[in-house]
Amino acid sequence: MIQGTVSANLDLAVRLIITGPDERSVEVEAFIDTGFDGALTLPPDVISRLGLTIAGDATITLADGSIVQHNVFSASVLWDSQSRRVFVTEVESEPLIGTKLLSGFELIARFTPNGQFTIRKP
Repeated sequence: MIQGTVSANLDLAVRLIITGPDERSVEVEAFIDTGFDGALTLPPDVISRLGLTIAGDATITLADGSIVQHNVFSASVLWDSQSRRVFVTEVESEPLIGTKLLSGFELIARFTPNGQFTIRKP
């Protein structure tokens, strides 16, 4: 089970540990984004600190309909006490958790400022 917090703005945030290929790890605060169908986004500085190497690129359609290209990397994330290999999309914003990482899990949230939420296997 994964525990997170609901911000005063009603954003859902969780702390994640991400590991690169040489076992360097970084802890980040990532926000749930159900409009993102990938696994995880990270900003360039975090990708650099982890020593991730490019695995390809992705074409992404944004909410406004514009289409953009982003680099994609491979990393491991500690998810529900298990190391899980994921593709990381490089985006110049706060880290985001998409529906691919949430797949197979249940998200239970009470949208109250400074509240809690849970991600768990059903």
